[in-house]
Amino acid sequence: MQHHRIKKIDALTSLRFFAVVMIVLHHSVGHFGVIREMVHPFALDHAVSFFFIMSGFVLTYVYGDLHGRAACRRFFIARFARLYPGYLLTGLFFLFVILPPNDFFANPHYLSIIWANLFLVQSWVPIADYFTSLNPPTWCVSVEFFFYLIFPLLIYKWLRTWWLKMVISLIVLFLVVRLTGYLQLPPVRLSHIRPCIEGMVYINPLARVFEFLLGMAVCTLWQKNSRLQKLGVIRATVIEAAALLLTVFSIYYMPYLLYYHLKNLVGPIWETWLYHTLSVPAIAILIFFMAGQKGLLTKILNWRFLVVAGEMSYAVFLIHYILIYLYNMYIESRLPAQRMTDYPIFWILLLVVSYLFWRYVEDPARRFILRRFDRKIAEKI
Repeated sequence: MQHHRIKKIDALTSLRFFAVVMIVLHHSVGHFGVIREMVHPFALDHAVSFFFIMSGFVLTYVYGDLHGRAACRRFFIARFARLYPGYLLTGLFFLFVILPPNDFFANPHYLSIIWANLFLVQSWVPIADYFTSLNPPTWCVSVEFFFYLIFPLLIYKWLRTWWLKMVISLIVLFLVVRLTGYLQLPPVRLSHIRPCIEGMVYINPLARVFEFLLGMAVCTLWQKNSRLQKLGVIRATVIEAAALLLTVFSIYYMPYLLYYHLKNLVGPIWETWLYHTLSVPAIAILIFFMAGQKGLLTKILNWRFLVVAGEMSYAVFLIHYILIYLYNMYIESRLPAQRMTDYPIFWILLLVVSYLFWRYVEDPARRFILRRFDRKIAEKI
Protein backbone atom coordinates (compact mmCIF):
# COMPACT_ATOMS: atom_id res chain seq x y z
CA MET A 1 0.00 0.00 0.00
CA GLN A 2 1.21 3.45 -0.86
CA HIS A 3 2.41 5.62 2.02
CA HIS A 4 3.01 8.85 0.15
CA ARG A 5 0.38 11.52 -0.04
CA ILE A 6 -1.83 11.17 -3.10
CA LYS A 7 -2.94 14.35 -4.82
CA LYS A 8 -6.57 15.15 -4.14
CA ILE A 9 -8.95 15.60 -7.04
CA ASP A 10 -10.54 18.80 -5.77
CA ALA A 11 -13.19 18.98 -8.49
CA LEU A 12 -14.70 15.71 -7.33
CA THR A 13 -14.57 16.87 -3.71
CA SER A 14 -16.55 19.97 -4.67
CA LEU A 15 -19.07 17.90 -6.63
CA ARG A 16 -19.89 16.05 -3.39
CA PHE A 17 -21.34 19.28 -2.02
CA PHE A 18 -23.72 19.69 -4.96
CA ALA A 19 -24.78 16.07 -4.59
CA VAL A 20 -25.58 16.58 -0.91
CA VAL A 21 -27.55 19.72 -1.81
CA MET A 22 -29.73 17.48 -3.97
CA ILE A 23 -30.30 15.18 -0.99
CA VAL A 24 -31.26 18.10 1.26
CA LEU A 25 -33.68 19.43 -1.36
CA HIS A 26 -35.16 15.95 -1.70
CA HIS A 27 -35.80 15.74 2.06
CA SER A 28 -37.08 19.32 2.21
CA VAL A 29 -40.18 18.48 0.20
CA GLY A 30 -43.18 18.81 2.50
CA HIS A 31 -41.40 21.31 4.76
CA PHE A 32 -40.70 25.08 4.63
CA GLY A 33 -43.39 25.41 1.97
CA VAL A 34 -41.32 23.34 -0.46
CA ILE A 35 -43.81 21.31 -2.50
CA ARG A 36 -43.09 18.42 -4.84
CA GLU A 37 -43.97 20.44 -7.92
CA MET A 38 -40.97 22.69 -7.24
CA VAL A 39 -38.50 19.87 -7.83
CA HIS A 40 -40.59 17.49 -9.97
CA PRO A 41 -39.67 15.69 -12.16
CA PHE A 42 -36.01 15.86 -11.07
CA ALA A 43 -35.06 12.60 -9.32
CA LEU A 44 -32.94 14.27 -6.66
CA ASP A 45 -32.31 11.01 -4.83
CA HIS A 46 -30.13 9.93 -7.77
CA ALA A 47 -27.45 11.77 -5.83
CA VAL A 48 -27.17 8.57 -3.77
CA SER A 49 -25.82 6.84 -6.87
CA PHE A 50 -23.31 9.66 -7.21
CA PHE A 51 -21.97 8.96 -3.73
CA PHE A 52 -21.69 5.22 -4.34
CA ILE A 53 -19.95 5.60 -7.71
CA MET A 54 -17.71 8.33 -6.33
CA SER A 55 -16.79 6.13 -3.38
CA GLY A 56 -15.65 3.33 -5.69
CA PHE A 57 -13.68 5.81 -7.78
CA VAL A 58 -11.91 7.48 -4.84
CA LEU A 59 -11.06 4.28 -2.98
CA THR A 60 -9.57 2.77 -6.14
CA TYR A 61 -7.62 5.97 -6.79
CA VAL A 62 -6.21 6.07 -3.26
CA TYR A 63 -5.96 2.38 -2.38
CA GLY A 64 -5.56 0.80 -5.79
CA ASP A 65 -2.50 -1.18 -4.68
CA LEU A 66 -4.02 -2.39 -1.41
CA HIS A 67 -2.58 -5.75 -0.42
CA GLY A 68 -1.36 -7.45 2.72
CA ARG A 69 -2.77 -7.64 6.23
CA ALA A 70 -1.01 -4.50 7.49
CA ALA A 71 -2.23 -2.42 4.55
CA CYS A 72 -5.80 -3.66 5.02
CA ARG A 73 -5.61 -2.81 8.71
CA ARG A 74 -4.55 0.76 7.92
CA PHE A 75 -7.30 0.99 5.32
CA PHE A 76 -10.00 -0.03 7.80
CA ILE A 77 -8.69 2.34 10.45
CA ALA A 78 -8.67 5.23 7.99
CA ARG A 79 -12.19 4.52 6.77
CA PHE A 80 -13.52 4.01 10.29
CA ALA A 81 -11.99 7.33 11.32
CA ARG A 82 -13.60 9.03 8.35
CA LEU A 83 -17.04 7.50 8.70
CA TYR A 84 -17.88 6.63 12.27
CA PRO A 85 -17.26 9.56 14.68
CA GLY A 86 -19.70 11.96 13.01
CA TYR A 87 -22.16 9.17 12.38
CA LEU A 88 -22.11 8.06 16.02
CA LEU A 89 -22.47 11.55 17.49
CA THR A 90 -25.37 12.56 15.26
CA GLY A 91 -27.03 9.19 15.82
CA LEU A 92 -26.80 9.58 19.59
CA PHE A 93 -28.21 13.10 19.31
CA PHE A 94 -31.13 11.75 17.27
CA LEU A 95 -31.72 8.98 19.83
CA PHE A 96 -31.58 11.01 23.04
CA VAL A 97 -32.82 14.42 21.90
CA ILE A 98 -35.32 13.74 19.12
CA LEU A 99 -36.72 10.26 19.70
CA PRO A 100 -38.44 9.20 22.95
CA PRO A 101 -35.70 7.02 24.49
CA ASN A 102 -38.04 5.18 26.84
CA ASP A 103 -39.78 3.55 23.89
CA PHE A 104 -36.48 2.34 22.51
CA PHE A 105 -34.89 1.06 25.68
CA ALA A 106 -38.01 -0.68 26.99
CA ASN A 107 -38.76 -2.63 23.82
CA PRO A 108 -36.49 -5.54 22.72
CA HIS A 109 -37.40 -4.83 19.07
CA TYR A 110 -36.20 -1.24 19.38
CA LEU A 111 -33.07 -2.37 21.19
CA SER A 112 -32.18 -4.58 18.23
CA ILE A 113 -32.63 -1.53 16.00
CA ILE A 114 -30.22 0.45 18.18
CA TRP A 115 -27.64 -2.33 17.98
CA ALA A 116 -28.05 -2.52 14.20
CA ASN A 117 -27.38 1.22 13.97
CA LEU A 118 -24.45 1.03 16.36
CA PHE A 119 -22.76 -1.59 14.19
CA LEU A 120 -23.76 0.15 10.94
CA VAL A 121 -25.77 -2.77 9.57
CA GLN A 122 -29.27 -1.23 9.53
CA SER A 123 -29.35 -1.22 5.71
CA TRP A 124 -28.66 -4.95 5.73
CA VAL A 125 -32.10 -5.55 7.27
CA PRO A 126 -34.80 -4.93 4.60
CA ILE A 127 -37.32 -3.66 7.16
CA ALA A 128 -38.19 0.03 7.30
CA ASP A 129 -38.13 0.10 11.10
CA TYR A 130 -34.41 -0.61 10.79
CA PHE A 131 -33.21 1.35 7.77
CA THR A 132 -35.29 4.45 8.55
CA SER A 133 -34.59 4.49 12.28
CA LEU A 134 -31.90 6.70 13.86
CA ASN A 135 -31.22 9.62 11.52
CA PRO A 136 -32.95 7.92 8.57
CA PRO A 137 -30.68 9.11 5.70
CA THR A 138 -27.72 7.31 7.29
CA TRP A 139 -28.81 4.05 5.71
CA CYS A 140 -26.45 5.27 2.96
CA VAL A 141 -23.60 5.28 5.49
CA SER A 142 -24.45 1.67 6.35
CA VAL A 143 -24.22 0.77 2.66
CA GLU A 144 -20.85 2.52 2.43
CA PHE A 145 -19.69 0.53 5.45
CA PHE A 146 -20.54 -2.66 3.57
CA PHE A 147 -18.50 -1.43 0.59
CA TYR A 148 -15.54 -0.76 2.87
CA LEU A 149 -15.73 -4.27 4.30
CA ILE A 150 -15.60 -5.94 0.89
CA PHE A 151 -13.23 -3.47 -0.81
CA PRO A 152 -10.01 -5.45 -0.07
CA LEU A 153 -11.64 -8.43 -1.77
CA LEU A 154 -12.87 -6.36 -4.70
CA ILE A 155 -9.52 -4.64 -5.31
CA TYR A 156 -7.60 -7.95 -5.13
CA LYS A 157 -6.27 -8.66 -8.66
CA TRP A 158 -8.68 -5.97 -9.83
CA LEU A 159 -7.15 -5.39 -13.26
CA ARG A 160 -7.59 -9.04 -14.16
CA THR A 161 -10.95 -9.67 -12.53
CA TRP A 162 -12.89 -6.40 -12.73
CA TRP A 163 -15.25 -7.62 -15.46
CA LEU A 164 -16.00 -10.86 -13.59
CA LYS A 165 -16.78 -8.99 -10.38
CA MET A 166 -19.13 -6.61 -12.19
CA VAL A 167 -20.92 -9.55 -13.81
CA ILE A 168 -21.25 -11.26 -10.44
CA SER A 169 -22.71 -8.07 -8.92
CA LEU A 170 -25.37 -8.00 -11.65
CA ILE A 171 -26.14 -11.69 -11.08
CA VAL A 172 -26.52 -10.99 -7.36
CA LEU A 173 -28.85 -8.08 -8.16
CA PHE A 174 -30.92 -10.34 -10.42
CA LEU A 175 -31.17 -12.98 -7.66
CA VAL A 176 -32.20 -10.34 -5.10
CA VAL A 177 -34.96 -9.14 -7.43
CA ARG A 178 -36.14 -12.70 -8.06
CA LEU A 179 -36.14 -13.46 -4.33
CA THR A 180 -38.16 -10.30 -3.68
CA GLY A 181 -40.72 -11.43 -6.23
CA TYR A 182 -40.77 -15.00 -4.95
CA LEU A 183 -41.48 -13.78 -1.40
CA GLN A 184 -44.14 -11.39 -2.74
CA LEU A 185 -42.87 -8.59 -0.56
CA PRO A 186 -45.02 -5.45 -0.27
CA PRO A 187 -43.90 -1.88 -0.95
CA VAL A 188 -42.65 0.01 2.09
CA ARG A 189 -45.80 2.12 2.34
CA LEU A 190 -47.78 -1.00 3.32
CA SER A 191 -45.51 -2.26 6.08
CA HIS A 192 -42.71 -0.89 8.25
CA ILE A 193 -42.31 -4.05 10.32
CA ARG A 194 -41.68 -6.69 7.65
CA PRO A 195 -39.32 -6.94 4.66
CA CYS A 196 -40.33 -4.73 1.74
CA ILE A 197 -39.43 -4.15 -1.90
CA GLU A 198 -37.50 -0.96 -1.20
CA GLY A 199 -35.55 -2.62 1.57
CA MET A 200 -34.46 -5.40 -0.78
CA VAL A 201 -33.67 -3.59 -4.04
CA TYR A 202 -33.06 0.05 -3.04
CA ILE A 203 -31.55 -0.02 0.45
CA ASN A 204 -29.88 -3.43 0.39
CA PRO A 205 -26.08 -3.12 -0.19
CA LEU A 206 -26.14 -6.21 -2.44
CA ALA A 207 -28.43 -4.32 -4.81
CA ARG A 208 -26.12 -1.26 -4.87
CA VAL A 209 -22.69 -2.87 -5.08
CA PHE A 210 -22.75 -2.64 -8.89
CA GLU A 211 -22.63 1.16 -8.60
CA PHE A 212 -19.60 0.96 -6.34
CA LEU A 213 -17.86 -1.43 -8.76
CA LEU A 214 -18.71 0.89 -11.64
CA GLY A 215 -16.92 3.69 -9.81
CA MET A 216 -13.89 1.44 -9.40
CA ALA A 217 -13.97 0.63 -13.13
CA VAL A 218 -14.32 4.31 -14.06
CA CYS A 219 -11.23 5.12 -11.99
CA THR A 220 -9.21 2.39 -13.69
CA LEU A 221 -10.30 3.56 -17.13
CA TRP A 222 -9.52 7.16 -16.21
CA GLN A 223 -6.03 6.28 -14.97
CA LYS A 224 -5.26 4.41 -18.19
CA ASN A 225 -6.59 7.10 -20.53
CA SER A 226 -3.63 9.38 -21.16
CA ARG A 227 -5.53 11.37 -23.79
CA LEU A 228 -7.49 13.17 -21.09
CA GLN A 229 -4.30 14.78 -19.80
CA LYS A 230 -3.59 16.16 -23.26
CA LEU A 231 -6.91 17.93 -23.77
CA GLY A 232 -6.81 21.67 -24.24
CA VAL A 233 -8.88 23.98 -22.07
CA ILE A 234 -11.56 24.66 -24.68
CA ARG A 235 -12.10 21.03 -25.65
CA ALA A 236 -12.04 19.92 -22.03
CA THR A 237 -14.58 22.62 -21.11
CA VAL A 238 -16.94 21.49 -23.88
CA ILE A 239 -16.66 17.86 -22.74
CA GLU A 240 -17.21 18.77 -19.07
CA ALA A 241 -20.24 20.89 -19.94
CA ALA A 242 -21.66 18.09 -22.09
CA ALA A 243 -21.17 15.55 -19.28
CA LEU A 244 -22.86 17.89 -16.79
CA LEU A 245 -25.81 18.56 -19.12
CA LEU A 246 -26.16 14.84 -19.77
CA THR A 247 -26.37 14.20 -16.02
CA VAL A 248 -28.93 16.97 -15.47
CA PHE A 249 -30.97 15.70 -18.42
CA SER A 250 -30.82 12.15 -17.09
CA ILE A 251 -31.94 13.15 -13.59
CA TYR A 252 -34.79 15.13 -15.18
CA TYR A 253 -35.89 12.79 -17.98
CA MET A 254 -35.25 9.25 -16.73
CA PRO A 255 -38.16 9.16 -14.23
CA TYR A 256 -40.44 10.30 -17.06
CA LEU A 257 -39.05 7.61 -19.38
CA LEU A 258 -39.58 4.94 -16.73
CA TYR A 259 -43.09 6.02 -15.78
CA TYR A 260 -44.50 6.45 -19.28
CA HIS A 261 -42.55 3.90 -21.33
CA LEU A 262 -40.92 1.23 -19.18
CA LYS A 263 -43.14 0.83 -16.14
CA ASN A 264 -45.45 -1.78 -17.63
CA LEU A 265 -42.55 -3.70 -19.14
CA VAL A 266 -40.41 -4.27 -16.06
CA GLY A 267 -42.81 -4.80 -13.17
CA PRO A 268 -42.88 -3.09 -9.76
CA ILE A 269 -39.65 -4.60 -8.38
CA TRP A 270 -37.40 -3.70 -11.30
CA GLU A 271 -39.23 -0.38 -11.49
CA THR A 272 -38.15 0.39 -7.92
CA TRP A 273 -34.51 -0.37 -8.68
CA LEU A 274 -34.51 1.45 -12.02
CA TYR A 275 -36.23 4.54 -10.64
CA HIS A 276 -33.30 5.14 -8.32
CA THR A 277 -30.47 4.09 -10.65
CA LEU A 278 -31.30 5.13 -14.22
CA SER A 279 -28.88 8.06 -14.00
CA VAL A 280 -25.94 5.82 -13.11
CA PRO A 281 -24.39 5.84 -16.65
CA ALA A 282 -24.57 9.64 -16.88
CA ILE A 283 -23.10 10.08 -13.39
CA ALA A 284 -20.24 7.71 -14.21
CA ILE A 285 -19.46 9.74 -17.34
CA LEU A 286 -19.58 12.98 -15.34
CA ILE A 287 -17.11 11.68 -12.74
CA PHE A 288 -14.80 10.34 -15.46
CA PHE A 289 -14.45 13.68 -17.24
CA MET A 290 -14.53 15.92 -14.18
CA ALA A 291 -11.62 13.98 -12.69
CA GLY A 292 -9.40 15.25 -15.51
CA GLN A 293 -9.62 18.83 -14.17
CA LYS A 294 -8.63 20.38 -17.49
CA GLY A 295 -11.66 22.52 -18.34
CA LEU A 296 -13.09 25.74 -16.99
CA LEU A 297 -15.86 23.98 -15.06
CA THR A 298 -13.41 21.98 -13.01
CA LYS A 299 -11.26 25.06 -12.51
CA ILE A 300 -14.31 26.67 -10.92
CA LEU A 301 -14.86 23.54 -8.82
CA ASN A 302 -11.26 23.87 -7.64
CA TRP A 303 -12.03 27.19 -5.94
CA ARG A 304 -11.12 26.86 -2.29
CA PHE A 305 -14.54 27.66 -0.81
CA LEU A 306 -16.18 24.98 -2.97
CA VAL A 307 -13.54 22.44 -1.96
CA VAL A 308 -14.18 23.26 1.71
CA ALA A 309 -17.91 22.88 1.05
CA GLY A 310 -17.20 19.46 -0.43
CA GLU A 311 -15.07 18.47 2.54
CA MET A 312 -17.85 19.34 4.96
CA SER A 313 -20.54 17.69 2.80
CA TYR A 314 -20.59 14.60 5.02
CA ALA A 315 -21.44 16.83 7.99
CA VAL A 316 -24.22 18.46 5.95
CA PHE A 317 -25.56 15.02 5.13
CA LEU A 318 -25.50 13.90 8.76
CA ILE A 319 -27.07 17.07 10.17
CA HIS A 320 -29.67 18.20 7.63
CA TYR A 321 -32.39 15.72 8.55
CA ILE A 322 -31.95 16.48 12.25
CA LEU A 323 -32.56 20.19 11.60
CA ILE A 324 -35.57 19.41 9.41
CA TYR A 325 -36.97 17.16 12.14
CA LEU A 326 -36.42 19.76 14.87
CA TYR A 327 -37.99 22.49 12.74
CA ASN A 328 -41.01 20.30 12.07
CA MET A 329 -41.37 19.41 15.78
CA TYR A 330 -40.97 22.82 17.38
CA ILE A 331 -41.83 25.40 14.74
CA GLU A 332 -43.62 24.08 11.68
CA SER A 333 -46.20 22.04 13.60
CA ARG A 334 -47.29 25.19 15.48
CA LEU A 335 -47.71 27.40 12.44
CA PRO A 336 -51.06 27.91 10.69
CA ALA A 337 -49.26 27.54 7.36
CA GLN A 338 -45.78 26.66 6.15
CA ARG A 339 -43.46 29.63 5.62
CA MET A 340 -41.16 29.62 2.63
CA THR A 341 -39.27 32.52 4.22
CA ASP A 342 -37.88 30.07 6.80
CA TYR A 343 -36.09 28.06 4.14
CA PRO A 344 -33.14 30.45 3.56
CA ILE A 345 -32.69 30.62 7.34
CA PHE A 346 -32.64 26.81 7.46
CA TRP A 347 -29.90 26.68 4.81
CA ILE A 348 -27.77 29.29 6.57
CA LEU A 349 -28.12 27.46 9.87
CA LEU A 350 -27.38 24.10 8.22
CA LEU A 351 -24.19 25.35 6.58
CA VAL A 352 -22.95 27.11 9.72
CA VAL A 353 -23.64 24.15 12.02
CA SER A 354 -22.19 21.70 9.49
CA TYR A 355 -19.01 23.73 9.11
CA LEU A 356 -18.54 23.95 12.88
CA PHE A 357 -19.25 20.24 13.27
CA TRP A 358 -16.77 19.33 10.50
CA ARG A 359 -14.11 21.78 11.67
CA TYR A 360 -14.24 21.19 15.42
CA VAL A 361 -15.73 17.70 15.86
CA GLU A 362 -15.61 15.44 12.83
CA ASP A 363 -12.15 16.27 11.49
CA PRO A 364 -10.41 16.43 14.91
CA ALA A 365 -11.98 13.08 15.85
CA ARG A 366 -10.71 11.55 12.63
CA ARG A 367 -7.21 12.85 13.19
CA PHE A 368 -7.22 11.64 16.80
CA ILE A 369 -8.15 8.10 15.75
CA LEU A 370 -5.47 8.06 13.06
CA ARG A 371 -2.80 9.28 15.47
CA ARG A 372 -3.95 6.90 18.19
CA PHE A 373 -4.11 3.69 16.16
CA ASP A 374 -1.70 4.11 13.26
CA ARG A 375 0.67 7.06 12.97
CA LYS A 376 1.95 5.79 9.61
CA ILE A 377 -1.40 6.33 7.90
CA ALA A 378 -1.15 8.92 5.14
CA GLU A 379 -4.11 11.29 5.27
CA LYS A 380 -5.06 11.09 1.63
CA ILE A 381 -8.72 11.84 1.37
